[in-house]
Amino acid sequence: MKKIIVRLYRDSLLRNSVYLMLTTGAMAVFGFFFWLICARLFSPDEIGVATSLISAMTLIADISILGFDSTFVRLLPSAKNKNELINTGFAVAAITATTLSVGYIVALPYLTPLLDIVRRNFFYAAGFAAITVITAANALAGNVFIAFRNAKYNFINDGCVNGTVKVCLPFFVAGMGAYGIFAASGIAAFSAMAAGFAFLAVKFGYKPQLRIDTAVWRNVFRYSFSNYIANIFIIAPALVMPLIVISQLGASAAGYYYMSFMIANLLYAVSHSVSQSLFAEGSHDGSSLKKLLARAALIVGAITIPAGAAMAIAGPLILQFFGKSYGIAGASIIALLALAAPAIGAAYLGITALRIMKKTKMLVAASFVYFLAVSGSGIIFAGRGLAWVAASWIAGGLLSSLVSLSSIIFDRYRGAAK
Repeated sequence: MKKIIVRLYRDSLLRNSVYLMLTTGAMAVFGFFFWLICARLFSPDEIGVATSLISAMTLIADISILGFDSTFVRLLPSAKNKNELINTGFAVAAITATTLSVGYIVALPYLTPLLDIVRRNFFYAAGFAAITVITAANALAGNVFIAFRNAKYNFINDGCVNGTVKVCLPFFVAGMGAYGIFAASGIAAFSAMAAGFAFLAVKFGYKPQLRIDTAVWRNVFRYSFSNYIANIFIIAPALVMPLIVISQLGASAAGYYYMSFMIANLLYAVSHSVSQSLFAEGSHDGSSLKKLLARAALIVGAITIPAGAAMAIAGPLILQFFGKSYGIAGASIIALLALAAPAIGAAYLGITALRIMKKTKMLVAASFVYFLAVSGSGIIFAGRGLAWVAASWIAGGLLSSLVSLSSIIFDRYRGAAK
């Protein structure tokens, strides 16, 4: 048994997948208690506003990364100027996040009037911008660890430090209403970012500088930009859906949807973790992509299929912990979201394979199909109820994976023909 465990641990694809799953699991456990506490301290309307505010901030932060998360994983292993590449990514993200945050705050009355509490208070506005920058920097630090195949630091920073700080804060911000929930999540992100930068400096010799290296920027621009566009399409549905729900169905419905998605996202995180580990492994040894992809698919299927069925049954009972109304309103939502897990997994693995192969045009195409199917269906059918919003994830995963698989098969066939 000891030899088997040692052998499995030496398998870096499995090891880093497990660490990333543990990270997500720890974040989910701490997040569960965080939202459980918030459900007792805040009203559904306040939670709906807070979750929409967090979604908007996270979307801006992810957009601000400009594809450097994928660039780090794909290019850092072979980069000679690692320090310059990392600093360029951090600097670009910080500048972009600040600019987009200010623009979003100014446009709030026209975009989402319910979130205008941020614009009306200078300190709230400044906090929104600062938390956006922190979130972007923390996400990039996590991708540096993935690129170096040391995902254990993701578990320490995002899983343990972030979660521990977050779960302790709601009692201290209860008087701030919806913005208090948002501030608590931001303070937790700052603690994880600080720990991440400390590990990068001590363990990997990173020397931080807020500086953009123009030579590095020119070399990585094309790949980064393609991944930037693809990443926007991939992350947008999860972050846009609460905004669609709150606009068409109200703040309470947004709260019910967010709680259901937060639990179901545990299953999606399995696929995301394995695909990130696959990305790192393929970037170090691209010649073994076929075998790596098969092993990754086996891991994803072995976990998401039985776990998705179990969550579809037990999900409504879990939602009862947040309150009876959450269990009743979210029963069909969480069941459909759970059943979508294998399809989402196939989409993630297909898109990751395209990243490794540097097939940037098809990467953008597959990601766009994913976005269009999920978000488009949400916009069209949200008025019919939350179950329709949840069902759109199944369509998005299946259609995107079909595009990716078709491109990979065609590429292999063309290569064999030559």
